[in-house]
Amino acid sequence: MAEIEESLNKPVFLNFESGFAEITFFGPVLLLFFLMIFNPVVMAQQLPDRLVFERILSENVRIEKGLSQNTVNTMIQDSEGFMWFGTWDGLNRYDGYNFLIYNKSNGLSNETIRALFQRNDTLWVGTEYGLNILQMSTGEISNFYHDEQDSTSLSSNVINHIFEDHLGVIWISTDAGLSAFRPASGGFSRVISRDYGNPLRSNNMNMATQDSLDNYWIATSYGLVLYEIENRSVTRFFHISGDSSSLPDNHVNSLAFDQSGRLWVGTRAGLCQYIPESRNFITIDYHGQLKPEITTIHVDG
Repeated sequence: MAEIEESLNKPVFLNFESGFAEITFFGPVLLLFFLMIFNPVVMAQQLPDRLVFERILSENVRIEKGLSQNTVNTMIQDSEGFMWFGTWDGLNRYDGYNFLIYNKSNGLSNETIRALFQRNDTLWVGTEYGLNILQMSTGEISNFYHDEQDSTSLSSNVINHIFEDHLGVIWISTDAGLSAFRPASGGFSRVISRDYGNPLRSNNMNMATQDSLDNYWIATSYGLVLYEIENRSVTRFFHISGDSSSLPDNHVNSLAFDQSGRLWVGTRAGLCQYIPESRNFITIDYHGQLKPEITTIHVDG
């Protein structure tokens, strides 16, 4: 444990099914601050005073004082400072005073929002049924779907996560594989799936990310996958019963790198940190408490 204490000097925010917590390490002491806001949500950073909500409830009108639905699956702050909330029933933009609601009547393919990502003036919106690209300046929305007959379409219509790598490729994690969008070509390619002979035990990709060495890490519903660019090798990490240095659970939901480059892994049975020197994991000790499912991790900037 001593080898990681020095690097853990920044708070890490975790999203549980029962709320979210801030974890700060001071030597061997682990402090948990539970903030019971709305469920589920991840705290990106401390918000300005003008973004403090007096009331966050459903009103079901397009411009309103409250969210379109109380279950929040994802949230981001865009480059203009607007907060975007993906809920079970609509996409919500908050300007500090009012909410602007986007739903199927505005052109969304589906109203259950699962993933949000900004690229330039576009907001990429992953849903339970299809991918949407919102032109934030005009409000125009384009829809993209999986098509069994089209290999350049999405791997699936259920979108779990979206991220852009160091080369500008946008990766879409779905429940049936990983798709890549290359802006130069304008089409999707289905990159990783058990159907294509890759060494995976699950096609359900919960998210993908990239480390400082350009290696790709993929969280799946059955294990964690590392693809190393230099030698083009694939390493799979699993939970091994009785081995405390393995993953705490095979269902991996979330990944995040802290300022020291250490990888945090959120699973269905708690939080762990990857130790690259030994290629194993250190799991947070919950001191006999029920291990919470970690659905989202975000490191405070």
